[in-house]
Parts: sequence; C-alpha cells; structure tokens
Amino acid sequence: NQAVPELIASPSQLGPQIRLKGFSENGEMVLPLPPVNGPKAHVRVGGLKAIFPSTISTLVVLAKEQVLVVTYLCLFRYLFRPMDERYVELIWEGDTKIKVM
Repeated sequence: NQAVPELIASPSQLGPQIRLKGFSENGEMVLPLPPVNGPKAHVRVGGLKAIFPSTISTLVVLAKEQVLVVTYLCLFRYLFRPMDERYVELIWEGDTKIKVM
C-alpha cells in the first residue's frame, strides 16, 4: 500500500459505505462500498488445487463522476515447474451482484 498513512484503512474499519466531505457542492458524498471479501481464486497448478480468498486492496474515488473503483488482492505462491499448466478462476460466492468492468 503506497498511500500516506492517514489514508490507509484496515478491512475492519470499512463499513457498508464511504462518506466524503469537501468533494461535492451538494455536501457530503456517500458511495456504497462492495464487500470487503472479494472473489475467491480457484487455482490449479499441474495436479495441485487450492482456493485463496481476496480482500479489498485499493479504493479510488472519481469524485466528479461519483464513482468508486475497487481493486481486490489475492496472494498465493506456487513452485514453477516447466510445462505445468497454471489456471486461476475468480469466483464470487453468494448473492453478490457487482458490476465488473
């Protein structure tokens, strides 16, 4: 995370929405926040399979457009073995309805 410390929030500090003051002539701007836990990475490397969670990594606010851009981070390591097929599929679980672009 390369933000200044005052702009870094842990996932436990995030709620269902983000409130911004001073970004709109109409007063406080309120944008809905998607779930802290994002899609799960279903990983297959050769014959090995695993599932890894992702969490919110970065929030970017386009204030004029009143748009919130969210990125998720999923970390995993695998041994590189030549000719092993590597495959990752991101799957949202539950009723989450998120527009992905």
